[in-house]
Amino acid sequence: MTNTPSQARADMPWCVDSWLRAARPGCEDFVLVDDLREARMRWESLGPAEVLVALAPRRRPGRRTHLARDFASLCGATVERFLAFPGTGGSRVLVGAAPLAAIPRSLDLLPAGRRRWRIVRALLRPLTRFGLGPWLGLEELVVAYRHTGPTTHLTATIGVPGLFRKAVVREADARGRALRFLKVGDTEASRDRIRRETRSLMLLQDRGFAQAPNLLDRNDSAHVAWLAQSPIEGRRSSDDLGPLHSTFLKTLADSHHSVLPLANIESVQRTLQDLDDLQDRVDATWWNAMNDLARGLRGVLGDRAVPCTPSHGDFTPWNLIERDEELIAIDWEFHEDAAPAGRDLCHFHLQTGILVRHVAGAELLVELLDLLRGPFRTSCCLDAEITVGFALLHQAVHDERIHAIERPPFEQVEWLRDARLEMARILALSFADATPLHLELAA
Repeated sequence: MTNTPSQARADMPWCVDSWLRAARPGCEDFVLVDDLREARMRWESLGPAEVLVALAPRRRPGRRTHLARDFASLCGATVERFLAFPGTGGSRVLVGAAPLAAIPRSLDLLPAGRRRWRIVRALLRPLTRFGLGPWLGLEELVVAYRHTGPTTHLTATIGVPGLFRKAVVREADARGRALRFLKVGDTEASRDRIRRETRSLMLLQDRGFAQAPNLLDRNDSAHVAWLAQSPIEGRRSSDDLGPLHSTFLKTLADSHHSVLPLANIESVQRTLQDLDDLQDRVDATWWNAMNDLARGLRGVLGDRAVPCTPSHGDFTPWNLIERDEELIAIDWEFHEDAAPAGRDLCHFHLQTGILVRHVAGAELLVELLDLLRGPFRTSCCLDAEITVGFALLHQAVHDERIHAIERPPFEQVEWLRDARLEMARILALSFADATPLHLELAA
């Protein structure tokens, strides 16, 4: 009997029934089997829209299993084989094992933040040219189709297990040239993020904003939401703010800008409401510091309206691709159409300062204020302190709300939290005393 959608999601390894259904039209039902004997029993009754899925046991690198060969012995079966590599926090990267020529360009989806993964990526590229790269996978996933087999190559990144897990799939031709990227969500929270990004990409396309992927297709069902977007090939952005970042932010700001009273800025009001809701769910030290910052912002702002622009929402080097002397931004799921000006600039500098350069909170705050009073002064929202205050409060509350639901298994979460807490205290004191912050820090 074929798995129902709910059973399939519970049983299928690495949510293969979600992302493969999106990537391979015509695959509707998935049957998980443990061995070739069970596969033969199931194969005879398999419908045209059903596929068999089997997971090979963990093995040592370089030791080949015969799962794919055994599946190919099924009468009329077309087999697709994926090599599984473990990522951080329980994530997985599944690389299609054939054709070999397509694999090297797909390896960019492997994690690159840690030294051991940079070594693995460096080894896989040359080994693949000699047909040895596929031997390095620690596990393999094999899919048997009754209908005509796939003609494109897939690489899938399966996110950290939990409420916000998504799959990102790169679909390429036989030579590895990307055709499209898919984002797939099969939990309530991840489906909501897919829907948000879909709406954002549609809005950006309507406005003629060209520095984002084009939305190619989308689907939203009771169990899975996905979008397909145009591939963006290039190199990752520099970790340092420069002319390309400034041009991108100006182009985004020019696409839609407004001046709004605080009460009419939806993203700010949502942040303040989320902060109130967190009072009994987080430690008092963090909440009091952020509440003091929010009160300080209200006090110094007074009756003044706030310049607002669209915000990418996660403007960082890992979401920016440099191509043809311009930046293309990906991952628009946190996009806001009207946010206090300067939010993206602050987010970029704070994230890189904490996660990449490991700068202390107080020092990073001085750097950011100097940027906003100097080369990026036109990005300010009223003045430098208010610009940083709004951006800091938004990101701190946004992350804390998510982490109160589900804490990620990464130490970097605490780095960000501690640095933001230090900066919030300094800003709140400055607002309370009505003291120019650059004089206070210099003293």
